[in-house]
Amino acid sequence: MGVQTTSMETSPRRHVTLCLDSCFALFLAFVATCFYWRGSWDTISVYVLPDSEPLNHWVRFAIGCCTALTYFSLPFVKEALHGTGKVTFLLGSRLFMIVHGIFYMFIWRGLWGLGDYYCGPDPKWAWVTLAVCYPLLLLLGASRQLMWPPYMAPNDERPDLLVAANRFQVQVSEILGNSVLSPFGVDCDPPKGKS
Repeated sequence: MGVQTTSMETSPRRHVTLCLDSCFALFLAFVATCFYWRGSWDTISVYVLPDSEPLNHWVRFAIGCCTALTYFSLPFVKEALHGTGKVTFLLGSRLFMIVHGIFYMFIWRGLWGLGDYYCGPDPKWAWVTLAVCYPLLLLLGASRQLMWPPYMAPNDERPDLLVAANRFQVQVSEILGNSVLSPFGVDCDPPKGKS
């Protein structure tokens, strides 16, 4: 008995489902995300040193750099929520995403503000940043970063929700290793006997 992926992929119901999912992502999730970003940025702009350019942008960027701390805390959060009930996992993982998202907004707002302050709307700087940054992304093999499709929304209930992903496919636990994480009850070794 084989897996029948072909019939599933070509069925009219599957196409309708994909179309509806894309419409949901484009007209609801994408719009909500844009307004969330705008609201976050405006709130940050009002409350974090509003009249102190460029210091406010540097402070926002520095606060945003704390997103690395939340990123590296993923193994701890995942271990802490492992085996908890569905409600506890839901609340804990969403709280983590809110905190991580706040730092994420700070880093974006800070960098964007620094770009506005130091480069402004000058077309010359626009061309320079494009000429430097795009080839750099190509060289690093990270040009996909530019393609955030508004018609796709990741699902919060994926099993890998609290698994850190990065450019080199290295997990945080691999970087920190058992010597650092074991005292905290985080096991980094893969299960024995499975290939």
